[in-house]
Amino acid sequence: MNTITKMIAQPQKILFIVGALLLFSGLAFADDSEFETRGLIQSIGEDSLVVNGFIFDVDNETEIEADHNDSLTFADLKVGDFVEVEGFANDSTRYYAEKIELERENHSHHEMEMKGTIARLGENSLQVNNYTFYVDGSTKFERDDHGHFGFADLQVGMRVEVNGSQQQNGQHIARKIKLQEHDRDGHEDFEISGTIDSVLTDTIVIDQMRFLVDAATRIKLDDRVYGSLSDLAEGMYVEVKAVVLDDGSNLAIKIEVEDEDDNEIEITGTIDSVGTDFLLILNYMVHIDSSTDVLNHDAAGLTIADLEQGQRVKVKGELIAENTILADWVKIKQFHNSEVEFTGQIMAMEQNRIQVGQTYFLLDSNCVFLDHNKNQIGYDQLSLGMFVEIKGYRHMDGNLYALRLRIEDHTSGKIELTGTVEALTPVSITVNGIEFFVDSTVAVFDLQNMPISFTDLVLADVVEIKGRLQADGSYLAVCIKLEDTTSLTVVVGNVSAMSADYLWINGPQFRLTNRSVLLDDNYTAIEASDLNAGDAIVVWAITDISGTSEILQVKLDKAVSTTTAAKEEQLSVQLPQTLELHANYPNPFNPSTNISFTISNASFKNIRLEVFDITGRKIKTLYNGLLDDGNYTFKWNGTNNFNRVVSSGIYFYRVSMGANVISKKMTLMR
Repeated sequence: MNTITKMIAQPQKILFIVGALLLFSGLAFADDSEFETRGLIQSIGEDSLVVNGFIFDVDNETEIEADHNDSLTFADLKVGDFVEVEGFANDSTRYYAEKIELERENHSHHEMEMKGTIARLGENSLQVNNYTFYVDGSTKFERDDHGHFGFADLQVGMRVEVNGSQQQNGQHIARKIKLQEHDRDGHEDFEISGTIDSVLTDTIVIDQMRFLVDAATRIKLDDRVYGSLSDLAEGMYVEVKAVVLDDGSNLAIKIEVEDEDDNEIEITGTIDSVGTDFLLILNYMVHIDSSTDVLNHDAAGLTIADLEQGQRVKVKGELIAENTILADWVKIKQFHNSEVEFTGQIMAMEQNRIQVGQTYFLLDSNCVFLDHNKNQIGYDQLSLGMFVEIKGYRHMDGNLYALRLRIEDHTSGKIELTGTVEALTPVSITVNGIEFFVDSTVAVFDLQNMPISFTDLVLADVVEIKGRLQADGSYLAVCIKLEDTTSLTVVVGNVSAMSADYLWINGPQFRLTNRSVLLDDNYTAIEASDLNAGDAIVVWAITDISGTSEILQVKLDKAVSTTTAAKEEQLSVQLPQTLELHANYPNPFNPSTNISFTISNASFKNIRLEVFDITGRKIKTLYNGLLDDGNYTFKWNGTNNFNRVVSSGIYFYRVSMGANVISKKMTLMR
């Protein structure tokens, strides 16, 4: 029997609304002339006003009101008032104001953050793409190595992160400027797989490359068993993570002996849940321990605390149990799409489906099969035990469908790294000091994982590159994925104006296209029509040769939208909705355990509490219904939905409130 106990009385209910953004792909917009902006009145004439540099004509039909529906006249408005204006374009330079709403709160400053390349430097200013930031005595300068750094050290072409604010006069003041450097700890790292040619006193040689081994090198022999250099031997197939030192030598950070069962696996998908030491991704339990590297898209070091539900990540690790991965590394992917990727062994084959690792993909006429040289083959040329890379998507029915399956060459040496492009020729690319040759078979993808040409890459691009060792000791590039580029602008700010095809973010204009992806603050795809002037957002945009900034992706920022606050009536204080899941007690347990959680400022939201086994399969739903604010405790007696006793093992309990999902681990011992 499951029991529920209400622990405290209901607190005061507060209405709370959060704005949202959405997937924009082939959208049909409303009338292209519609326009909306939000900001300070810069100038007022007899029948016009200027907001954010846009001129609006006003007549007797213009509706003017305060933020609590108080009726006003045009004469009540003054320079410096913060207003929201809705209207449409009269011509290319002026707009007609259909509605003006005065907001009485203080909006004199607009905080913003952006990443981009310095295009121009002035005496006391810098231009990062289309934004000009002024510096003063309070501006702080930072760099990753904490070395001395100031305005005089800035150069055109440097990539920087700028935190600042927009003043009442429209000027942007830089509060902090941080130099963006792609390498970690001053050294570039890479991964290589191959057979050990020889083991020396402090060195191993793999496919003619020498790797220094020191006391800090981690040597993993099997699963979670670690050893020393003396445990390695000639002929072993290993994977080495290494860094290039200042003198050009390679220092091994980690050496992992590859087992005969080839339990290595790579998956790319969306995080379903984040725990203290695990992730749930595509029904896999991904364990993260002290040896796991958590990386940003450009290989900068992070921690598990930087990971969020909904983020798209790539995981590489080892299958240690059914649907359980011990991660070597987890890397955040900067851009979202619906594709999933797996690299692993073929475990089962049927007429219309295939099992890779422990995941089944359905097969239909859209799936293409390729050998390791990317020549098209038939399904009948595959066999059990082959190591393959598979790309697919999750259908609305919940099944995974394969789009492309390619045989991996798991016998020759492999190399994989993320780094900066240092040299380009028509037949080669150099990344982190390592040269890769290219031919017509190389696959190259842009930031949104769309195919592009090798000639589209430029110096200083950050790429993820996979290569294969050739007989002459050189490396041939197999796949190159763009992770960052100098033409990419990342802006965190507020929507100051918007039309059907454009957004204005604290001033400058960004164009929406049919490739623009829009997301809410939980990385969920939503519709463009939900975007409002004043929303706090993050924008990723590419600036083309004409200077136009085209939006690749928009995400609603975690900060509460200022538009939402203005539109919520009868609300003087807004409190965030919170859901807190507590540790179960006792743990380990037999035969039952108590699971508690706290709801704050939600006011009767639908709550779901569920138990899952280690494979991600749902065992029991403990509660699914409306709950008010308060503390709640449920008891799980170790049975499934059919009230049958389950076996000993690790289980996970998950509580959900809308897009807020939290999971924790517990152990049943019978």
